Amino acid sequence: MWRLESTAACEYQRRPAGATIRLWLAALVSLIRSRTLVYAFAVSALGVYLVVTGGKVTDITVPIRLGISAYLLALATYLYNDITDYKTDLVNKRATVYSLGDARQRMTRYYTLAFFAISTILAFSINYYTGIASLGFSSLAVLYSHPRTNLKSMFVVKTAVTGAGGFLVGMMGCFSSGGFSYLGLLASVIPFCFYFILGPLGDISDMKGDKEDGRRTFPIIIGVKKSLLVTVASIFAILSIFLISNMILGISAVGVGLGIIVTGFMLSRIASVSKKYQDKNELRRCRRSIRYCIFACQVSLMIGAIIAGIP
Repeated sequence: MWRLESTAACEYQRRPAGATIRLWLAALVSLIRSRTLVYAFAVSALGVYLVVTGGKVTDITVPIRLGISAYLLALATYLYNDITDYKTDLVNKRATVYSLGDARQRMTRYYTLAFFAISTILAFSINYYTGIASLGFSSLAVLYSHPRTNLKSMFVVKTAVTGAGGFLVGMMGCFSSGGFSYLGLLASVIPFCFYFILGPLGDISDMKGDKEDGRRTFPIIIGVKKSLLVTVASIFAILSIFLISNMILGISAVGVGLGIIVTGFMLSRIASVSKKYQDKNELRRCRRSIRYCIFACQVSLMIGAIIAGIP
């Protein structure tokens, strides 16, 4: 939580330099703590990088820059969304730097801009194509949340845009390896599919606030049961990526077997949550375990590729 006294913007400008620095550092820590789940995007980028390189890292600064860039991109995106999502978060009782009530909007805006800028610089420092992918991600972030476009209020488009963000950070990992790879392309599709699992689960949890805000989400339009079927279809789509990688790119059957185990676990979690989808805590636990599976799938793909000698 953001434990800062709420004062006017001009007040902290009159503080001594040391106190002002401490204030901004405290704000930075609070912003990071407010959105701890954005690590999934960094994990996706690093996962694809490891898949393409076969776990061989020749320049340790590359995955470091990649991970920080992807993390800051995602953090800036979620903070920008919090700025535009204040009323809905209050209804859904979601703790963000805004809905907690003591956030300083000016500081949040400055940090959000800084995160976008730093992440883009880091991406371009790796290579041109990684930088272009990061710019694509930033563009989607603005289109998703900006009041004039507001893609987050559009049925299916909302989840597709989020998934596209996962795909782009995956491609950042692919390009960071030094070039294009079909294996990297398939590995980047995995995060895209995952957001058609995480998205509907989050929408089910947020139905009340989304209805009051007039949003068109999966459970509101097609119902909870059909929304859960979308998550099941997405899991089978992830499984098909393993099968395609085996049949076309020749990854080892060991990787496919590991992929079957991970997707089987995800199906069991969906089956469990379908019986108590009105329990928000259970939905959160389910989404948390699904996030871990993003990296598990990519590791499985990497193992299959290494055994087959593809990288």
